Amino acid sequence: MAYDRDPAVAAALTIYLYIIKVEATIQTCGRADSENAASYDKIYLTYRNKVARTVMNIGFVVGREVHLKGVEKETLFDSVRHLTETVMQDVERRAELDSRGFMDLCHDLPRAAAANVGLFAPLTQRFPQEMDIIQQLDTIKKFREDNDSFRSVILSLPGLESGLAGFREMDRY
Repeated sequence: MAYDRDPAVAAALTIYLYIIKVEATIQTCGRADSENAASYDKIYLTYRNKVARTVMNIGFVVGREVHLKGVEKETLFDSVRHLTETVMQDVERRAELDSRGFMDLCHDLPRAAAANVGLFAPLTQRFPQEMDIIQQLDTIKKFREDNDSFRSVILSLPGLESGLAGFREMDRY
């Protein structure tokens, strides 16, 4: 992917693929340790809710950057799908090649999730530079949204539109 050389896209994909790895690990644990599947489902939902905003911001960052570079939406989806499948296959392979070690990891997930350690360490600690980029871009996005909201409120005030029209007329001179 040529567009992943962009620092914002590279940061976003690094974090996104890590999130996919954590989710795939939890799901694989649920299949491998089926008697504790309900526990893994709960961990999965909690994690998913915890990272939802970050995933949304990643989608915004990647979508905006690839759009600016003229990358087709389907090309982006195909690339991300391929990267995601590779991460998921790596988790499955690890579970198969080291089943005892993987089951140890699975049995430790509830404690790690509760303590925010291991796989569940805050993304800002695990990926400080990448998260900083995402958070800066999120701040820019919020600023734009706030300004758009402010602008629409201001423009909806009675008489303001005609007053602005007068200013536009003065700009001609």
